Amino acid sequence: NTNSKKYRLPRTMTPKLAYLLGYIIGDGHLANPADTISNGSLYNAEIRITTADRHHLECLQQIFKELFGIEPPIYTEGNFYRLICRSKVIHLFLARVCEIPVGNKKSQTKVVPIVYSDIKFQKYFLSGFFDADGSVYKYKGKLRSIRLKQHNRQILVQCKDILERSGIEFVKIYEDNGYR
Repeated sequence: NTNSKKYRLPRTMTPKLAYLLGYIIGDGHLANPADTISNGSLYNAEIRITTADRHHLECLQQIFKELFGIEPPIYTEGNFYRLICRSKVIHLFLARVCEIPVGNKKSQTKVVPIVYSDIKFQKYFLSGFFDADGSVYKYKGKLRSIRLKQHNRQILVQCKDILERSGIEFVKIYEDNGYR
């Protein structure tokens, strides 16, 4: 309870929490608490998720409501949408308990350790991560492959391990000559 607002925090890992963590690792961002903000607060507690699909953010908004008792607003910004939650309690939970990196996460992305307790949670995490950073490749109307594109090779190796343990064939991790 901070600033007279009440929040709930999950006591155990759930499929919805694992999915949310995967999505945040993909298309989300936890602000660096030390970054200054315009309202004078000494702790930047912004949690942002950005995507071109509003429907996806509406689903994530409901997950926030179920898990934390808060329904963060969705904003339209140009061609994309952004869900923004500002809560020190939730920010601390995601950063310290769930080990989501804060600030620039480009080289810190990983399958968070909290989901390793069960392959089921790993699959939900991977589902959220795929929905954020994955794509499906079809050729002549047939599914040919699913792809994940990420700057940090570490998370791709971890995803490969989860897929293999789930019985899903994984061809190879390819190097990209671009920035990602």
